[in-house]
Amino acid sequence: MLPAAAAPDGAVPPALPATNNVRRSFSCPSLYHYRLNNCRVNKKFEGEDVSLHQLLHELGLTSKTPPKPSEAIPCFTIHASKGMEFRHVYLMGLVEDQLPSWTAVKKGDNSLEMQEERRNCFVAITRTQETLTMTFSAQVFGWVKQPSRFLREMGIEL
Repeated sequence: MLPAAAAPDGAVPPALPATNNVRRSFSCPSLYHYRLNNCRVNKKFEGEDVSLHQLLHELGLTSKTPPKPSEAIPCFTIHASKGMEFRHVYLMGLVEDQLPSWTAVKKGDNSLEMQEERRNCFVAITRTQETLTMTFSAQVFGWVKQPSRFLREMGIEL
């Protein structure tokens, strides 16, 4: 059997003989559903040796995302990539109104928003260990776009 759920004060509620009695024991809906699930799992695995993985899966506590294959290409936002490094980095969307954002462009070249966008671009570039590929598009969703000012600031003329 699985251990009973402990109350916030540390007290362990007595084992309940049947699932339909759970509702009377708890006033908190989330605790009620937790205990109901606990009773269901107890009944399913009664008298069996259960691995931790089986138990976590049955309680809905395992990852729903399948493990990624080793050849998978990870995709991150610039913010999510902070603190990580990669052999190859592809920085896409270096166009005005995207990097830098429309808000930063609207506020002006010396605004705090534009400075933050520059720092974000720097963060993205410095994630690179071996190769960096930067891209831009002349059109985005049918709108004509200009290359990012950050490309010019890096000495890259297009």
